[in-house]
Amino acid sequence: MLFITANCFAQRPVKKSHYLDKFPIMIETWDSSAHVFRDSLVRSDWRIFYDTQLTHLMADLYVVGDTLYCINYYRNGNKKSDMRFIDLLEVRYHAEWCENGQLKIERKNFFDRLQTFTVYYCSGRKYQEFDIYRGAESWGTARCWYENGQLAWEVVYPEFDYATYHSGLLKHERISESFWDSTGVRTKTNVYK
Repeated sequence: MLFITANCFAQRPVKKSHYLDKFPIMIETWDSSAHVFRDSLVRSDWRIFYDTQLTHLMADLYVVGDTLYCINYYRNGNKKSDMRFIDLLEVRYHAEWCENGQLKIERKNFFDRLQTFTVYYCSGRKYQEFDIYRGAESWGTARCWYENGQLAWEVVYPEFDYATYHSGLLKHERISESFWDSTGVRTKTNVYK
């Protein structure tokens, strides 16, 4: 059963609800409460709570101009994720945190330019780092580390060049890849060019 109350937040009413059994964390899983958001998000902001007493905030969903903000929280109150969509479709900002407050991922304006994408373990150590263009293709050198800080693998792609890419001449293909065990011993290397 969905519990909703209206309140005043800024100039738009805020709908309050507790989640049913599944909530769209990262917009992956939908249930009946999500359909309510989709239909009325343009008219109202939403505050979703873990409990029926509406005391433990789970998510804020609201629109400012052409941007939809989806902010999720852990039960302890720390921010879990922050996603911002332009025109309810294109992701313009994406960040995630561990429950202890450590930043895991942060990406900004990642569909229209080359960007270094860095992911961290909850301990704060680097987990992965790579350059991407338009949110999908990796360019340059991509690396992944074990939690102990030792390099786990490295894949080399061509360096990105806007003019060559947009002319169709830059091919996205692996040049080489190397793998290490958690003690630093190289276990495999493949060279493709």
